[in-house]
Amino acid sequence: HHGQQYHKHAVVHSRLKPAQRKVLRLVALTLDNKSIADKLGVKPQTVRDCISEILEELRSSHPELLLKNSRQLAFYYWGLWHQLQTRVVFAPLQL
Repeated sequence: HHGQQYHKHAVVHSRLKPAQRKVLRLVALTLDNKSIADKLGVKPQTVRDCISEILEELRSSHPELLLKNSRQLAFYYWGLWHQLQTRVVFAPLQL
């Protein structure tokens, strides 16, 4: 229940552009940059830039989340990042 509630709060789609939302959904499905680029018909560098923009937007909205990369972004999308951050058990893992 807490995860669902956090998920609703977490994915601030309204702040993201449509192209960023598409990339975020594909990141959440754990596709790598090349696969995302192939699916969207763009260059991998464009995907990297887009992920950077998404991270920047989310960091400015929620600096407490300490999001650093697309893997963490995937956890965030599914509403799991908050749970991972609050459990000491996961602290040593490099996600």
